Amino acid sequence: MGNRRSRVVAAWARRMLRALFGVAVAFALERGAVGAHDDSVDDSTMKIVSRNSEAAIRAVLIKSIFGSTVTLPRDIQPTQTIASYHPVSGDALPPVIVGLDRIEKVIVEMTEPQANGNPITITSTAYIYHPRAPNGEIVVVHQGHNCHLNGQDDSNIPAVIEELVAGHVAVIAMRMPYFQSPSDCGSSADHNALMERRLKDGRGSPIRFFLEPVTRVINFVQLKYSGIYRTFGMMGLSGGGWTTTVYAAIDPRITRSIPVAGSIPLYLRGHSYPDDREQYIQSFYAVAGYKDLYVLGADTPNRSQLQILNRFDNCCFGQPQDTVGPPPYLTAVRLYADDVQAALRRFSGGTYSLLVSETAHSHKIPIEAFQQVALPMLGVAPPHDLEDDGTQMSNMHGCGAGNFMRGVEIAENTFLCMKAGQTEAGVVDTGTEQTFSYGGHPHKVHVCPDGLAMQGLQVARNQLLCTKPTRPLVAAPFIDQHSQASIPTSISGKSMHVCSGPARDALMIGIQAANNVLVCKSLVGA
Repeated sequence: MGNRRSRVVAAWARRMLRALFGVAVAFALERGAVGAHDDSVDDSTMKIVSRNSEAAIRAVLIKSIFGSTVTLPRDIQPTQTIASYHPVSGDALPPVIVGLDRIEKVIVEMTEPQANGNPITITSTAYIYHPRAPNGEIVVVHQGHNCHLNGQDDSNIPAVIEELVAGHVAVIAMRMPYFQSPSDCGSSADHNALMERRLKDGRGSPIRFFLEPVTRVINFVQLKYSGIYRTFGMMGLSGGGWTTTVYAAIDPRITRSIPVAGSIPLYLRGHSYPDDREQYIQSFYAVAGYKDLYVLGADTPNRSQLQILNRFDNCCFGQPQDTVGPPPYLTAVRLYADDVQAALRRFSGGTYSLLVSETAHSHKIPIEAFQQVALPMLGVAPPHDLEDDGTQMSNMHGCGAGNFMRGVEIAENTFLCMKAGQTEAGVVDTGTEQTFSYGGHPHKVHVCPDGLAMQGLQVARNQLLCTKPTRPLVAAPFIDQHSQASIPTSISGKSMHVCSGPARDALMIGIQAANNVLVCKSLVGA
């Protein structure tokens, strides 16, 4: 019955595509043909003209990717899973995740035959970050063309993962094919070569190696955690932004998608634009241009898409790469956003927004846009102002009024607190840095302003709650990287990093969380 239904839907989709685009395009998609980079792929005019054309285009896109089906395969699962995985340094994952319960490792090994008979095997790995108190939301965070998820590339991906988990949202961290770890790190040339391959008839196109791992992991989460995670979102940077755009277009389970610096329509790209081959396969984008893909990502009232571009991006899709105009860059991108929004209004779809950030001057997720706009969209309340008593901040863990931090166990959100009184309300400090020497090298450490000590901490946002204690602090700080204490009573034997000052009377004024480095000052008279 399922095969018969698939054949009926496929025949209907072919009829729709022939009516919309002509026989040649429909046949090319069925064969999984790959075209050259060609300016004749003009996606300025949208192909989606009705609800029926939306469904037809999605069906043929799926068939072009997976080969044998016009509906997304919901039965395929990962190759292997490890329920409680302990990362190693070679995984290049974020070092500190507050509020994390466990990491689950998911492995997807794909082998597909080529037309010449030789198989292609590619393995992709995902890491599911399960929060201790999940709120039902789970978000795919896709790094794209980068082998690090630990911030070495200054992408802000670690902050995204940390803030989502701290906000009780589960995260599926993924990377593109050939970019799985620093020891297995390819290049754009590998993607270009992959896209030149031709799979056996009926097996789709090499684009499936980019998208099928996401399908398998989402299928796995739905099957195993149906009572825990109910809503799926997706956010990606660069090639991960492209993946987010295309995947949200074919899988309506993604109800909120945020592609960052991942694409603009082809007609706005110059001939030698810095993009990879998967971005401009002629036969694929002849069926659905980028504006069509944006519509498909928000095609029903329960779905929304926020596209973020960096105006001053030093890599891709920003004003420095714009060689096509007129109109000028800002006008051009806003015009295509208007087209997408108008189409969604005509078809009673969901919401699409374009945010052009001017704060990031490199290829990264702009943190202000993420915190102020993306976080609430993905199910996390934005940060709030300091509360009246000056001792707490939304999503900040602390010691409470009149108490200060002497020690910390980051992973458990557990602090060693000491009562020292306070003379005024605390202030949230996010920008004060000082250079200290430890391990034989100078390091910048985030610290409280002079005269203040720590009452609270939000690792993901690099925020300290700093307050002036009743007794003044001595002038000279000291570094404590190795001292530990086993704390009794309610936190029963937890081993913490502590300030080991005179008479056990030193308070934390700063922290370098990744290396468990505390900057401490003793109270005067200790």
